[in-house]
Amino acid sequence: MAQELLISCDKYTFMKKSNWTHSNALTENVIFLLGILVFAFFIGQKHGLVVVALAGLILSVIVISIRIRNVKDLPVVFGFGKFYIPSLFFLPFAIIAGVLFGVIYRDSLDIGLIPSRLTGFAILASMIGATEELLFRGYFQTQIRKYGAFLSVLFASMAHTAYKFLFFLPIDAGLRIDLSGLLLWTFVGGLIFGLLKENSKSTIYPILGHVAFDIIVYGDRIISPWWIWT
Repeated sequence: MAQELLISCDKYTFMKKSNWTHSNALTENVIFLLGILVFAFFIGQKHGLVVVALAGLILSVIVISIRIRNVKDLPVVFGFGKFYIPSLFFLPFAIIAGVLFGVIYRDSLDIGLIPSRLTGFAILASMIGATEELLFRGYFQTQIRKYGAFLSVLFASMAHTAYKFLFFLPIDAGLRIDLSGLLLWTFVGGLIFGLLKENSKSTIYPILGHVAFDIIVYGDRIISPWWIWT
């Protein structure tokens, strides 16, 4: 009887600890996303509100840092997983998807199917795209994977789209932007890269796909697009 009571207590303690951990992880994910969205909205505002934007970004960084105790945690936290040779099967798919997506996007803007040359800005554009993938497909999609593959891909894409919406919303008030088209491209692209992440089990492939996309779209720019510094 005593042994059964001890086993029952152990199960209760485990369930209680598991529920607390689950609730704590959910809170961290919500705070991370809130910080990113606050940054996106206020970074384009005037009157010193950039401070609010930086506060939101710092909040998200703090949430990420909580999960990182040493360098070995980085691949796990950002969803890179363990490298295995068969995963290279996804490399050509990532590049082809990024290039095709970029060509279609350029065609929608009527700026030619491929860049006429590659400028230095292609490096900056690639870094921006890689960072977005690292945050949304790498960190966020990895952290919410416990809720299911489909929901993690969907929510990560929705979060990325919400980020773009809030980022461009203040800018759109004074300039002509096809905001609905931009959001559609972001959402669809997020689904494609999210599925690539889910099936390859590594963030490196959506990063490479997004880099290929940015090189195709922005590779022939001489100066940065207005929205980067606005």
